[in-house]
Amino acid sequence: MSVMTEPRTGFGPGRPAVMIEGSISIADATAVAEGRASPMLTPEVAERISAAHERLQRCIGDNRLVYGITTGFGPLANRITAPEDIESLQRNLIYHLATGVGDLADWRAARMIVLARLSSIAQGVSGASPDLVARLISLLDSPFAPCIPMKGTVGASGDLTPLSHFALALMGEGGFIVCNTVSEATSLPLQSMKPPSPISAKAKCESGVRS
Repeated sequence: MSVMTEPRTGFGPGRPAVMIEGSISIADATAVAEGRASPMLTPEVAERISAAHERLQRCIGDNRLVYGITTGFGPLANRITAPEDIESLQRNLIYHLATGVGDLADWRAARMIVLARLSSIAQGVSGASPDLVARLISLLDSPFAPCIPMKGTVGASGDLTPLSHFALALMGEGGFIVCNTVSEATSLPLQSMKPPSPISAKAKCESGVRS
């Protein structure tokens, strides 16, 4: 496969759909990243995601111990987080990890990261909200890519720092690339994702409403 210096973008009507339901081929991933295909979830995958999110909401509403959500991180995993501090804990974690430096990942590579995250969430065990999934699909259906510095990582997985910069963009505090032109996230409609709220989670669990 030839390496292109400029992405072949699409984003027009009538693009083929790539179903996100497990593994994804390099050809399909490239087509989505370049805007020549649109990612879609099968009904089964969408249901798995919703069910996992509802389980997480119930755990929060029941004040169960959930690492990194109702507890601290690392050596603070045995510390319980007060309900009113859960949102701040999630937001501060992103600030703590978003320490990348250097050149930004190119437009196509950054969109591949978005797609990889969507494919991971599609396994249906992360507890991510359907709202977040819809935003990731909307991002891949747009000409935007999150600004992700190429240098800097934390932990054995190696993805915490890049994903934190990705999260900053979704929170409206990072930036986006528009075909290799950097734009401020605050000027784009994809912004202001909120961390889990234990109060809203409990209310939704009691009312049976999905978020």
